[in-house]
Amino acid sequence: MIFSEKFPLPLQITWLLGTLIMVILMNQAWHYIKQQEILQLQRQSQLISNEIAANLDTLSNAVANTVTLFNTTDYVYADDFRLFVNNITQKKFIRTFSYLPKVIQSEKHAFESKQRHDFGYFDFVIKNYLTSTPINTSPSHYFPLLYIEPYTVRNSRLLGKDLLSLPHLNNSIDNAIKSNQTVFTPAIKQLDGKHYPLVLKAIYRGRDTPPDQSSRQTRINGLIAASFDPQHLFSHSLAKNIALQLSIHNNSSSNDEIHLLSIPFSIPRNTHFIQTTLALKTHLPSSQYKITLLLNKRLIWRDINSWPFWIALISGLLGCLLLHTLVAFSLKNHLELKRRNQEIKQQVNQQTQKLKLLYQQAQRTQQELQQAKEGAEKANRLKSEFLANMSHEIRTPMNGILGMTDLALDTPLNSQQKEYLDTVKSSAQSLLSLLNNILDLSKIEAGKMKLDHSVFALRHSMTEALKPFSLIGQEKHLQLKMEIEDSVPDTLCGDPNRLCQIIINLINNALKFTEQGTVGLSINTVKKTGNSSVNSNLVCLHFCIYDTGIGISTTQQQLIFGSFSQADGSTTRRYGGTGLGLSICRKLLKLMQGKIWLESQLGQGSEFHFELNFETVDQRLLKEYNTQEIHIPKNLKLNILLAEDTDINQKVATRILCKQGHQVTIAENGQQAIQLWKKGNFDLILMDMQMPLIDGLEATQNIRAAEQDQHIPILAMTANAMQGDEERCLAAGMDGYISKPVSAKKLLDMVSIYYCYQAEQKKPQ
Repeated sequence: MIFSEKFPLPLQITWLLGTLIMVILMNQAWHYIKQQEILQLQRQSQLISNEIAANLDTLSNAVANTVTLFNTTDYVYADDFRLFVNNITQKKFIRTFSYLPKVIQSEKHAFESKQRHDFGYFDFVIKNYLTSTPINTSPSHYFPLLYIEPYTVRNSRLLGKDLLSLPHLNNSIDNAIKSNQTVFTPAIKQLDGKHYPLVLKAIYRGRDTPPDQSSRQTRINGLIAASFDPQHLFSHSLAKNIALQLSIHNNSSSNDEIHLLSIPFSIPRNTHFIQTTLALKTHLPSSQYKITLLLNKRLIWRDINSWPFWIALISGLLGCLLLHTLVAFSLKNHLELKRRNQEIKQQVNQQTQKLKLLYQQAQRTQQELQQAKEGAEKANRLKSEFLANMSHEIRTPMNGILGMTDLALDTPLNSQQKEYLDTVKSSAQSLLSLLNNILDLSKIEAGKMKLDHSVFALRHSMTEALKPFSLIGQEKHLQLKMEIEDSVPDTLCGDPNRLCQIIINLINNALKFTEQGTVGLSINTVKKTGNSSVNSNLVCLHFCIYDTGIGISTTQQQLIFGSFSQADGSTTRRYGGTGLGLSICRKLLKLMQGKIWLESQLGQGSEFHFELNFETVDQRLLKEYNTQEIHIPKNLKLNILLAEDTDINQKVATRILCKQGHQVTIAENGQQAIQLWKKGNFDLILMDMQMPLIDGLEATQNIRAAEQDQHIPILAMTANAMQGDEERCLAAGMDGYISKPVSAKKLLDMVSIYYCYQAEQKKPQ
């Protein structure tokens, strides 16, 4: 009764209803909090998985791009490798980036010796990865670690370690070679004692990708390996009470699982927890890997937002008095929370869509850059091939024209016939000069022009450069002068050939545009400014080529240094020329870190000035660079084998050599040259590069391999005159190189010099 009096039935019913509502609301609040935590965990999982996927894609693309670098370059040095992967290794999750060439057993000692003596790895040896001891067994091949970035004192201890010495990596290496895909490996122990997985991709010989597994195994040239720390694949901080588990499964075998990262977590008793699992979507080229991300979060009261519980409690107490008001308030609050949740979800979706669009845009940009890079490389390759073919195809008939003209001029002729043949020879030489200028210009623009660095005598070089112009000066009644200041040192170090090329081009122009008066060359030193102790062994020389010719107007002076340009069209019609000479001079001087300028007035002559720095050298050292004097006997008669597949070139070379008294045997291809060499007793071989069946390079290699004690001089006489052709001939075992078209004097001199030099080498010391 007391209870009934203090708490009437309506109040009791209201209290019971309030308590029931409070329990219901508290239960709903708990489910709401749990649902919110699950949504938040899923959003956080999505952000982390997106970052992991992006980083794995970056790592895969970086490995693929590095493989492309090796496929498009003849040889990648350590500095090139370091420069290329410098930005890549700045990524926090990438620990090392390495290059491992394939070394077969027969080349093991030569490879180790080359790294020790040529590249400065003084204690380099191929060794076991785990024990760091030299490998005593004799496998068919190795994959030693040659380059590693970042290159530190600790990482340098990994050099020479053979990746094949780790048995649990053999399947991954074999899979990378056969599939031509990016492959994950099981974790291996690093120098810091931790275990990290690797990403491998194969490098094949040649520019094209092998089409099948057999050719890939045959043409494997090496591996690119990148180790990464899975714990740094994402930068987001995990919230409290969240445990992360990242794993990569290899689906090619049910028992083969590569477990990259596992962060253990424990859930106390009577503790609620929520869990979400996501499969990462990446652009990895191989489809045999399944990447999963597992997040777990414990629901602890102090770590969650518990305000809905207090609202439920207060609402239940107040429900005894204001049931209808509490219900209305709870409904309104519930709707507000739902609206806010919907807004948050929409904002998250919008941001996710923006991130997806940015990611897709970045992928398209990367594809466009890759396509542009491939297009530029293809265009550059086609340009080089076109120039090489053009040079070869023009030089081959040019050799016949000049050779036959020289032979005809050496026969009894009347004055009119001699005039005609002199004109043919002059025109052919002009065409050859134009070809050489075009090739020089293309080499400079392609960045393939290499400068020499040798000791030479300045005054002797200048005298030799001006000799051919003395006859032209006499014919035009011009005075040709050379003035060199006494203070100019004579023994210098630089590129004398390119210097003479610049002088010859400028003198030739001066003679061409001067009808009377003087053409001259003056050289003097440029006084140093500032601290004279800096680079005291350098001297700056000022060259001036002046004339009393037609001069150049001020408006036209800005044009003449451009390619294929002259002062005006009438100049070309009257004096001839292509306008390449001054452009080549300007580009050569820029390459030699010099400068050129012009001073001229119309009708009062011109002065071309340029300045260059040279190293001064003790004159006594010049003797070390002089060619060894070779005694050439008179009436030298040799038995010569001529390997040449073009009829006209056979006739030219045969008649030049036979006229000198030599005996010539012709081989029309490399295979026939090898057979004739084995049968005959020849003193010297003239070898063309491009021939059917077997070319000149392969024929030379076969002859050198079959030689025993007797070494026969082999000279390349070829129309291949591009950058690197001479080096290829010498690398194949040839003793000398002559580019077509070749004059009779040059051919006879080269044959005599190389034969006599070889004879001098055979004499006992």
